[in-house]
Amino acid sequence: MISFETLLFPDTDICKGRLYPLFLFFTPIHYLQTVEPDPESDQRTDSDSFMEQGLCQGHTPVPLEKNRRRFLHLIRDIQERKDDYTAQLASLTMAAMSAPPASKRGEARHEIISSLLASQSLPPASSARDNELWQARLVLAIAEILEKDEAELRENLDMLDSREMEMFRSLHGDDRDEEDPFAELEEIRSRIETRRPQAEKNRFSAWLRIIRYFQPPDGLFWLASSQDSGDQIISRFEEKTGSIAIPVLSLPIPARIDMSTVYLLKEIRTFHEASEQLRLEIGNELENLARAHDYDPRSTELLLPGNADWPAAWEALLEERFPASNHGRSEVTIYILPATPIADLLSLKQQGSAVSSFTHGLLGVLKD
Repeated sequence: MISFETLLFPDTDICKGRLYPLFLFFTPIHYLQTVEPDPESDQRTDSDSFMEQGLCQGHTPVPLEKNRRRFLHLIRDIQERKDDYTAQLASLTMAAMSAPPASKRGEARHEIISSLLASQSLPPASSARDNELWQARLVLAIAEILEKDEAELRENLDMLDSREMEMFRSLHGDDRDEEDPFAELEEIRSRIETRRPQAEKNRFSAWLRIIRYFQPPDGLFWLASSQDSGDQIISRFEEKTGSIAIPVLSLPIPARIDMSTVYLLKEIRTFHEASEQLRLEIGNELENLARAHDYDPRSTELLLPGNADWPAAWEALLEERFPASNHGRSEVTIYILPATPIADLLSLKQQGSAVSSFTHGLLGVLKD
């Protein structure tokens, strides 16, 4: 299997229809998990199947160990509560993550954690590091819960197209009650479609706190699951260097792949076999670009794919195996960060070397 080793962020759950298309090119995909798998469980998950096939690898820096069940109990309670407990907890946790020390009025982080966990009869973390990691894990877990809820809402709302909404409105009549269910639906649709860069900033900050306890392999390709997440890297780069991140390639992929895990794995294997040469060419071009010592950001000659003919072949293969009529289309925009490997930008330690083997950073951003 052609390898294009990738680090996905800030998602901690890779089993999503909008992320599955990434497996068509980016393998293996490394990602962080908020909690390690149960060492005593023999129950298989979808992520286990992907890992066994070499498609991805989950990592849990500083495992929870004896506190694992307690953390999962808290997360289950958040998921199952029908009131606004989730929203309140999300607000409190994210505010605590982003607020400067002076605005906390002297409240220590362990006190915030204690207040979050008090209703679960959970003991406070025993060290500053544990406090920090508990808080970061909570932010990431809540973000996944809210993302899943919004995805389900969006899927249900998509079943009502504009003509159906108008039909329902006409049946409802011109006399509007103060509580107009259709206005509420439109408000919900607008709310879930509104970008929330601050929420993604908090989510990325939590993710960054955890990855600092993990040494990513050298030479990883970094891949953001949304534009707002990618902007966390790009803004840091531009503030530090005064340069701009340069988009060098847009790689089309299916928007979603929704099918059973067994069938999905079969389709991915078939696509990998058919696209092996194409993926090798694309990967080599990207790697050569990341290692180029004579790269001139003012030149357009190194913008990919240059004179290569693989883009048309890639799109033709996508249409053959994953037709746009069934799976839609999205894209991964790839940026180069001249003279700034991303691990160095974030002051992360890497496995095997103190210096990145890449001269430049490569960042992919999945279209929202």
